[in-house]
Amino acid sequence: MRTLFRWLSPIRWIKTAYRWTKTGFFFLVEYCERSLRFQLILTFSFCILAAVLASSVVNLLTEDMYRRPYVDYSYSMESMDWETRDLARRIQEGEVEDNQYLQELMNRAQELRGVQMLLVDLDGKVLMKSSRATESQVDLYSVISKAMELRSGQNWQGERQEFTAFYPVELNGQKGYVIARGIPEATIQYQVEFNGFVPFSFVLVFFYLFYRFTKRKTGYIEELAASLLVISQGKLDHRVNVRGEDELGSLARNINRMTEELQENIERERRAERTKAELITNVSHDLRTPLTSVIGYLRLLRDNAGSEQERSEYTRIAYEKAEHLKRLVEDLFEYATLSGQGVQLHRQHVSLTGMLEQLVEEYVPLAEEQQLTFCKKLPADRIYVSVDPEKFVRVLENLFSNAIKYGHKPGNIDISLMREGEGVRLTVANKADDLSNEDLRRMFERFYRVEKSRSRKTGGTGLGLAIVKSIVELHGGSIRAELQEGILSFHIWLPADAQEAR
Repeated sequence: MRTLFRWLSPIRWIKTAYRWTKTGFFFLVEYCERSLRFQLILTFSFCILAAVLASSVVNLLTEDMYRRPYVDYSYSMESMDWETRDLARRIQEGEVEDNQYLQELMNRAQELRGVQMLLVDLDGKVLMKSSRATESQVDLYSVISKAMELRSGQNWQGERQEFTAFYPVELNGQKGYVIARGIPEATIQYQVEFNGFVPFSFVLVFFYLFYRFTKRKTGYIEELAASLLVISQGKLDHRVNVRGEDELGSLARNINRMTEELQENIERERRAERTKAELITNVSHDLRTPLTSVIGYLRLLRDNAGSEQERSEYTRIAYEKAEHLKRLVEDLFEYATLSGQGVQLHRQHVSLTGMLEQLVEEYVPLAEEQQLTFCKKLPADRIYVSVDPEKFVRVLENLFSNAIKYGHKPGNIDISLMREGEGVRLTVANKADDLSNEDLRRMFERFYRVEKSRSRKTGGTGLGLAIVKSIVELHGGSIRAELQEGILSFHIWLPADAQEAR
C-alpha cells in the first residue's frame, strides 16, 4: 500500500515530468545544433512571429489615421425586425391570450423601438394597431416590396428612410400579417481602410531579422566556397575552419578529410615515382655490375689472355658473377610474383615450433663460422599455424641469413615464439649497428639497403625483406622492425590455426 501511495504521489509525478521536460529540452537543443534544416525552420518561424507582432503594433499605432466614420442604421433596423419577428412568434405559438394583451404588446414595442405595429388580414385591412398608428388599410404589395428590398441588403446605409418589416401570422383561425413601420435611429460606425504601413512593416521586419539570423550561416557557406576554390588551385595545405555540429560543420570536416587524403595520395604518388626511379637505378646497377664482370672475363678468355691458371681463375670468377646474376633475377621474379594478384598459397597444418627447431639446426654451422650462437626461447607445447611451408621457410631463411650477415660478432641470435591474442608472435633479434627511424621504416621496401654503396660485400640485392613482408602479409599476418638498446628485432605476427583453436 505504501508503494502504491508513493507511486501515486504528485511530487513523484512532478519530478518525473520535470526530468522528461529537461531531457526533452536538451535533446531538442542538441538536435537543433546538429540539424541545419531545423535551425532554418526555427529561424523562419521566429521571424514570422516577430513580423506579425511588429505589424500588429504598427496597426495599433496607425489605425486612427485610417478609420473613416459613417452613419449606420442597420442596428436599429435589426432591432425593429427582431421585435416584429418576436411578436409574430408569440401570436403564432398562442402565447397571446386575448386582444387586450396583444394590444399591450404592440404598444410596448412602439414605446421601446419607436415603431408602429399593425395587424392586417390578407386583403390589407387593419385589424389591430398600436396607439400611434393611423392607417385602416395597407397596400400589402408596396409593404412586401419595400421589406424585401431592405432584406436584400439595399438601403441599410446612407440616407435615413422608413423601415418596414412583416411576418405572416394566424390569429383565431384568421391568417394575416404583423407589420412594423418606423424611422430607424442612426449610429456612428467606423470603417478601417487599407493601412499600407502594416504589410510594409511585416515585410521589413521579416526580411531584416531573417537576414540577420542567417548572415552567419550564409557567410560560412561563402567561406567554404572560397576554401574549395583555394584547394582547387593546388594549395592542399589549406584547411577549412570547422564551426558547429550541423551539416555545414560536417561538410567542413569532410572537405578537410578529402584534402588530407588528396595530399596523402599525391605524396604517395610522388614517393611511388621516386621509388620507381630508384628501382630502375638499383636494378640497372645490380644487373650491370655482375654482367660487366662476366663480359669482361669472357672477353679475356676469348682473347686467350693470361696463362692457363689465370684463365681458370677468370672462368671461376665469371661463373660466380653469373650465379649472382641468376640469384638476383630469381629474387626479382619471386618478388614480382608475390606482389601480383592471384598468388596461390598451399597451406598446411604445420607445427611452427618444429619448423623453427629444424631450420635453426641447419643454420647452426654457418652461424658458428661467424662466431654467432642461436638462443631459442620456444614454448613446451607445440604451436600450429596454417601456412605454405615452402614460402614460410623462405621467410625464416631470409631472417636468419640477415642476422648472420649483419649481426655483431661474436654475439647471439635470439629466437622466441609465444601466443599473443588470437595468433602467435615470432621474434628474431640480434645486435646490430644503429639505424635511423627512416631506415627502420623503409627496411621492407624493395631494393632499399641500409648500406648506400650497394657493395656486394656488405649487402645483398635489397629484396630479401621485401619478399619476407609480402609472404607474411599473404598469410594474413604482419611484420615490423624495432631497435632498442642496440638490439634489432623482427616481430612477425600470424593468426593461429583454426584447427588448433577448435
